[in-house]
Amino acid sequence: MGKGGKRTRLTFPVTVTETHRGKALEVDCAQETIVLRDPDGNPLGSVTWHAVIEHIYAAAAQRPPEQMRVQPRASLVAQVRYWTTGDQPTDSRATGIGGGGLFIESLTPLPVGTNLDLEFVLPGILMMNIINAAFLQASTAVYFSRFIKFVEEMLVAPLSYVEMIIGSVSVVVAR
Repeated sequence: MGKGGKRTRLTFPVTVTETHRGKALEVDCAQETIVLRDPDGNPLGSVTWHAVIEHIYAAAAQRPPEQMRVQPRASLVAQVRYWTTGDQPTDSRATGIGGGGLFIESLTPLPVGTNLDLEFVLPGILMMNIINAAFLQASTAVYFSRFIKFVEEMLVAPLSYVEMIIGSVSVVVAR
């Protein structure tokens, strides 16, 4: 713990990258360093934040123009289901969409340019359909009940009004 009870070190286990699984990255905010630790917690090496930032700048400067984003990207959060050729469906979440494609979060990313069969529903359209269906069912039910003379049949049935209301409400709740 650092000044004021704030954590100055955070440890992030490596869980996805197979060649380094079991190791951990320890970020020391006070010293502005990142330490790589083996599965037993022993330090394997360290690097300063300055070196990391410079490395990122250098990598970005060396990136070929064909890898630069040409199309704008919009933020999007939507549940998706996708298939690759002969694969089982995978459920995931899309978090960005643009003219160049769709970003899908995954623990096992597919190569860039992989063709997929994709299903997704935009949240606004989903809610619009749910609300629309709720109103349509209510109004259609009233109209249809009048059309088939349901009200008249209810009135001649040997039931009390309380029993009819309880039955109607139970059907709505159960549906």
